[in-house]
Amino acid sequence: MVGFKLESCGRLKMMGFKFKSSGCVFAFAVHLLLMIAVAKVTDPSEVSALLAVKGNLVDPMNQLKNWNKGDPCTSNWTGVICVHKTNVDKFWHVQEMYNY
Repeated sequence: MVGFKLESCGRLKMMGFKFKSSGCVFAFAVHLLLMIAVAKVTDPSEVSALLAVKGNLVDPMNQLKNWNKGDPCTSNWTGVICVHKTNVDKFWHVQEMYNY
């Protein structure tokens, strides 16, 4: 069972959603929104390169149909393997492309 305690805000209980302090709820909501806002995305130059590759390929079986929706790494584009190098920058990077 996943739990969450935040001592400085009084009683905060996740999964049961019992909150004692509205300030605590607000702090948790802001924290959650900030985490979503800084979510990792693929380096834009790599996205452009992947789309250029797709534009020059013949794909008669339409295996790259999901290469136009969302982010290549977080949306699991077909044939793309990504890695997040935390010591380099904030982006995901395409590590490998494969054909199956």
